[in-house]
This record gives sequence, structure tokens and C-alpha cells, in this order.
Amino acid sequence: MRGQDYATLWEAESPLRKDQGLPPYARVVMAMLSSPQEKAAEAAATELARLLREVGVRADAVSGPAPAPLYRVRSRYRWHLLVRGPDARTLHVRVREAARQLRASPAARGVRLDLDVDPASVC
Repeated sequence: MRGQDYATLWEAESPLRKDQGLPPYARVVMAMLSSPQEKAAEAAATELARLLREVGVRADAVSGPAPAPLYRVRSRYRWHLLVRGPDARTLHVRVREAARQLRASPAARGVRLDLDVDPASVC
């Protein structure tokens, strides 16, 4: 930003972040799923989205799953989703439970799951 006018930046950004349910007004967890097999990453991401709804995350609080902006990194295909919630404790409990169930699922075979709380970037 020109002149490093952070107050002006915050005035413009703050209402947008509040409307979108983004930090600091809410908590966000980014789930990144990757696999050497393209379809496996997609299937696991779809299954995680389903499991999140099953453990009580509202459908409108989940963005994705979708291909990650950097779709293929080091021969691994990547899919991601964002999960938002106003309460960090409840959000973390639900995301951890969905992740635990995903790990036990055949859909997760060969798929890596990384969780990032309040990510600085979604790439």
C-alpha cells in the first residue's frame, strides 16, 4: 500500500472481513489435501466437506472443496477448503473430528491432510 497507511487499509478491509466471516471477526481453518493421484485428492476433499457437515459445521460455513490455486506441487495434486466459525474452540473440535473420521475412511488412502488455522495465504 502506498505510504503504508495501515489505518486507511483497515477502515476499508475491516467491514469486508466482518461480512465474509474472516479473522479477526471469526476463525478460519484451511484444509489442504494432496495426493499423487488427482482423483484421490478430489475425492478426499469432497469426503471431508461431507464429514464437516455431518459433525455440525453449517454448509454456508464451508467454502469448497476446490482445486488449490497452486494445483500441482512436487507431483502432488492439491485440493482445499476453508471452514469458518465465530468460536475457535467449537470450530477446532469439529474440524478435528471430521479429520479423524476422514483418516479412518478409505477415501483418505494415500492422501495427505494439512490443517492451517487462520492462514495467511490460501495458496
